[in-house]
Amino acid sequence: MYTPQIRENSTLSTSSLVRNLESASTQRLNTQYYKQVKEYQKKRFNLQKLYSFKELELNWNNNQGLPFDREIILFCIDIVSSLTKQPDVFPTGRNSIQLEYEKENGEYLEFEVFQNQINVFYMNGNDDEKEDILSITEKNQINEIVSEFYEGNN
Repeated sequence: MYTPQIRENSTLSTSSLVRNLESASTQRLNTQYYKQVKEYQKKRFNLQKLYSFKELELNWNNNQGLPFDREIILFCIDIVSSLTKQPDVFPTGRNSIQLEYEKENGEYLEFEVFQNQINVFYMNGNDDEKEDILSITEKNQINEIVSEFYEGNN
C-alpha cells in the first residue's frame, strides 16, 4: 500500500497528495488487470491443451496409455472454463486428467478427474496429506476448494 512520505519542515500540497494517491490507485488497478490477463491467458492455454488430448493415440506415453474419451475431455473443459484460478493440466496414464496447483511454500492441491469421480489430494508444507473423492455432480465445489487452498483455510 502506498504511503506518502512527509518530511519534517516540508509541505505537501493537497494536489500533490491527491496525485500521489491517484498514482498508487492506478498501480493497484494495473496489478489487478495484469493478474486477470495472466489468468485469462492460462485458461486459454489450458483449454487448447485439453482439446489436444483428443489427438493422443494408443501408447501415447510409451506405457500402453489409452486414448482419451471425448466425454472426459469435454467434462474437463467445462471444469477449467469455470475456474477462477487456473491449474496446471496434465493427461495421466490412468485415463484421467490431472488439474494441479502448487504454492511456493510446497503446499500442493490436485484434482484427478475420471469418468465417474474426481479424486482430491492435498498436501501441506509439512507433508501432511488429505484425500477426498467428489462425485462428478460435485464439480462446482472445485472453485471453493481452490479458494480455500489459496486463502490458507485448510
